[in-house]
Order: sequence, then structure tokens, then C-alpha cells
Amino acid sequence: MTGPSTSQQPDWREAIALYSEGRDNDLLGYLGRVSMEKRSDRVVAGFLRGCLNHRRGQARLAHQAWLGADLEDYEKVLTRFTPEPKVCLAFARQMLGYRGGDETRRTILLATAPKSGSTFVELILGRLLGLGRTSVSPRTGDQWTFELHDMLEGLKNNDILKTHDQRSVRLHAIVNLFRLRPVVLVRNIFDSLISLHHHSRDDQLPETVTGLSAEDAFWLTVYRAAPRYVDFFASWTAAARTSDSVLILDYETNKQDWVAAIERICAHLRLNVSADAIHAAVVKAEEERLTNPFSARFRSGRSNQTDALSGDVHDFVRRLYRRYPDVDFRSIDPGWSPPS
Repeated sequence: MTGPSTSQQPDWREAIALYSEGRDNDLLGYLGRVSMEKRSDRVVAGFLRGCLNHRRGQARLAHQAWLGADLEDYEKVLTRFTPEPKVCLAFARQMLGYRGGDETRRTILLATAPKSGSTFVELILGRLLGLGRTSVSPRTGDQWTFELHDMLEGLKNNDILKTHDQRSVRLHAIVNLFRLRPVVLVRNIFDSLISLHHHSRDDQLPETVTGLSAEDAFWLTVYRAAPRYVDFFASWTAAARTSDSVLILDYETNKQDWVAAIERICAHLRLNVSADAIHAAVVKAEEERLTNPFSARFRSGRSNQTDALSGDVHDFVRRLYRRYPDVDFRSIDPGWSPPS
């Protein structure tokens, strides 16, 4: 086989074929000949070398190669491997040490809008299924940041994963790669903003809000959080329209019957859990909510607070909807009417 010149860009489909055919020496030769000027190509090459070492039983060398490939660029690896999704899936599982095996649906991804009862849902599912919990969107005040490292660690541990992130390219890759069936929790956007403001205010040091009137402090929450929530809702709603792998649940409906809500989640995830077990887990979580001071805020958010807000807040938030003319926002804003 004649390899490309050193100035030729790698054809990663060819590299995958060599790996799949077990032609390890040819693949190593290929990797030594192709151009590695681009960092993304070096990432993929390091990833492949790690897979070769893993197949040869050289776990330490495989680990070193994968670390050198820089997991933070894993999405570039996924993008380049998309022509062979089955091979990509096997590679990524090896890379992450994924414990789910073929039981990928047992890895639960909760995508949740602010203050939508996610902590209570996590508590119930954790008790019900014996799973740990990992937040991949840690909060600072009223803002969240997607943390890739936490996502990868959560996948390795087969934890319940919680994110406040919109369905970004990165999350889309993870959902498809691991065949996840996301559960999306939403809430009336105005109730959510009010609750988030109260929560953020309680968490802040007094000096951080010195000099702000109560109205200005609330508007700060609206300016910072409302655009993110609108993006979140629009992206996950679009995903649900095109795939039955996404389940969207409303906070108000969940509050009326948590047992029914958990039953819907388990059915969506295709988990074989008895109704009695679900009922017992909900009762246990309710007991903890009442006895644990930290848990007192679980699922206890107030509803129908929209009327307490000024029309300016409504107008500002609804202007954000214009970015998504094909999305119906009435499920999170019952007072909104689609433009004619």
C-alpha cells in the first residue's frame, strides 16, 4: 500500500477502515506519514493510537495516548468519525471506560430549565435506581457553565446527568453517540425567573448587590437568565419535534402527581420498574423534603406569579421569542399569542 505524502491531509475514514480490518501496523504507518499540522488531526491521531494500545492490552499506554489527545476536543473526534458511527461508538466507549455497556438507556440525562423541580426528580430517580448524580452545568449566581469534564466523568460512572444547557452541538453529539433519551423539565418562564431570582439573591453575599434597588436586582436576573431559558426551550422543543427520544415534562403537571411523572420518565427510558417501587421512592423523597432543611425547597416552588410582574418584563421576554418564529412558547408562557 502506498501512503500519502506528508503534505496530504489525513483521510480518517481510511484510518478507521485500517483499524476495523485489524491492520494495526498499516495504521501505525499511516499515522506516521500523514500531515499533523492541524491540532484536530493530532487529537484524532492520538485517539487512534490509544485505541490500538487498548486493543493490544496495553492499558497504561492507551490511557497516556488518550490524555494526550485532550478529551476537551473529543467533539472533533466525533465529527471526523461520523461516517462510521458504529466504530465511533465503540471507540468512544473504550476511551471513556463507559460502564453502561449496551445498557445506554440507563444513563439518564435531565435537561432542565431553571427552578423546574429537577433536584426533586434527581432525588427520586437516584433512590429508585441506585444511581449517583452529576451536574454538568454548575451554577454561579443565576448563570450556568457547561462542564465537559463533569459530563465525561458522569458518563463513566453511569450517573444521572443534569444540565441547564440548550441542546448544543456538543450535547447533541453525546446524546446521539450514547443513544441517550433526554428528559426535559420546563416551567412557566415568569415563575421560573422569579424563583431563580429569589434563589440567587439568597446565595449572594450582601456586598454583591449593594446599591441596587429590588427592581433593578430583578431586572438583572431577567437580562441574564431569560435569553438562556428561551434558547434552552427552543432547542429542546425542536429536538422533540424530530425525535421521540426526547420527553418534555411540565413542572405544574409534575407537581400534581409526582408518581405519574416518574412513571412517565421510567417508561420513556424503557426501565422495568414496578409501580410500587416508584410510589415508595416518591414517598421517601417527600419525607426528606419535609425533614431536611436543604431539601425544603424541593418541588415547592410557587406558581402563577406572572401577574405580579410589570408589562415591561413580559414585553422584554416575548421579544426574545422572535428569534424562533417556528416555536410555540405557550407551554411556558400561556399568556403569549403567536404572531398572525
